[in-house]
Amino acid sequence: MSLQPYTGVFGKEQLIYLLKRTTFGAKKRDIDAFSNKTLTETVDALLSPSAASLTPFPPVKNYYDPANNTDAEVLPGKTWVDTQDNARSNFRRSQSFRAWWYGLMLQQEATILEKMTLFWHNHFPNDMDERSAIMGYINNKTLRTNALGNFKTFVRTITLDPMMLRYLNGGANNVLAPDENYARELQELFTLGKGPNSKYTEDDVRAAARVLTGFQILPQVIGFPFQAIFNPTRHDTGDKQFSAFYNNRIIHGQLGADGAKELDELLSMIFEQPEVSLFICRKLYRFFVYYKIDTVVERDVIEPLALIFRNANYELKPVLKALFTSAHFFDTAFKGAIIKSPVDYVVGLARECAVSLPQMDLMDFDSIKKTYEVWLSFHEDTNYGAAAQRQAVGNLPNVAGWGAYYQEPNYYRIWIDSETYPKRIKFGEIMLNDANLVKIDVIEVAKQYDSVRQITSFINDVLMHFYSVSTSPTFKDRLRNILLSGQTDDHYWTDAWDAYIATPSVTNKSVVETRLKAFFRAIILRPEFHLM
Repeated sequence: MSLQPYTGVFGKEQLIYLLKRTTFGAKKRDIDAFSNKTLTETVDALLSPSAASLTPFPPVKNYYDPANNTDAEVLPGKTWVDTQDNARSNFRRSQSFRAWWYGLMLQQEATILEKMTLFWHNHFPNDMDERSAIMGYINNKTLRTNALGNFKTFVRTITLDPMMLRYLNGGANNVLAPDENYARELQELFTLGKGPNSKYTEDDVRAAARVLTGFQILPQVIGFPFQAIFNPTRHDTGDKQFSAFYNNRIIHGQLGADGAKELDELLSMIFEQPEVSLFICRKLYRFFVYYKIDTVVERDVIEPLALIFRNANYELKPVLKALFTSAHFFDTAFKGAIIKSPVDYVVGLARECAVSLPQMDLMDFDSIKKTYEVWLSFHEDTNYGAAAQRQAVGNLPNVAGWGAYYQEPNYYRIWIDSETYPKRIKFGEIMLNDANLVKIDVIEVAKQYDSVRQITSFINDVLMHFYSVSTSPTFKDRLRNILLSGQTDDHYWTDAWDAYIATPSVTNKSVVETRLKAFFRAIILRPEFHLM
């Protein structure tokens, strides 16, 4: 299948698949909202986040520790992102940031924004734990506001992002001691990649490092966020010679404040290389479609996408729209071909099971504390969350990001091993049975489906929603037996459900709840639930 537009049926099955790939879990509310829309209308909506999602209310102080004088200058319930950075408070602020980000993912609108923000977090990684939670928040704003915009603009912005300047030593890069760290990753990991046609040289890395000398992080002042400045006295004003890969380009040294303009010349030179578009399209493909890119996929999908990217002057939306409306994307061979990342698993589980989250009142500190605690539970090691499953947002393993997105030959299989799979299962068990913060209400899950009274249709609808692969008749029979509690006629389930709806007494509720808990446990703890 090629990049030709998809002309097949766009029904509930295809919609669920699209939503699972572009959002965290296919939330039943979103399935219903898009049920009467065309593929093009749906993709257009997915690519159109609201202003509120692009600029959400920042994280706030959800902790109070007077004994240790932690963040005494910030009132409980007020944001810490525009205050003075300090090492003493960094851990609490980092956890506050993570909780806030999980809150955005758990409550996301039906757009691709949150998925793309995580994609770019992996592409332009950082380690907030070792640096600054305030910088981590500023970095997240950079990722979020540029996630669906112009990639050329994005690269320039991330180059001068305070977290990136600190993480890859850009702020220490000066004429007396050029630092090659960011210059290398800019080419190797962020724009051109390491493919056979990315033939930049070590001399190109050194020359780029000289171009980038002089940028620093402005010392923080209360009321003014971290930001990049250019210091001409630290800039290398000599000419920078590049290799034949860059057509032997010379970037002439500039004096004074004009030295900052060399950055734009460097980026323009890099973006003249077609390999930039190919490299980014390959990364998008592996994230949203499948890890394997053979010669046919390269020719029929990646190269056409890259051409769209270049012709659109590196705008991201045209590329994503072409991919998500293509016949190739809806090839049935890709259904269930991706192992969910830990974030996809924990957030998607909550969203598909319509978990009820607390509604935060910013005027009530107890409400803030409780809400942030719930959000953070999806990350925490102690709750077997995504961090325990080896995907800790804000703390990537290295500058290349999470191995599941680039390490051959296993790719997504890296998420699953003898340590992480039991933790996934444990997280599901906790959400069903033991959660002391938030848990799955199986009756509310069942109420999502109009077919809940008709046992065969109900089973089929739930499996279509929760699974991306087909299951055996034997498993469906097992689910039927659970709902019928050992009986043989369908009316035993229908009668039990009708009795509860008519009279939701403790006894009637217990009958359906017990069966539904076993029913959904059987579904979400199977290997199929980890695929999308």
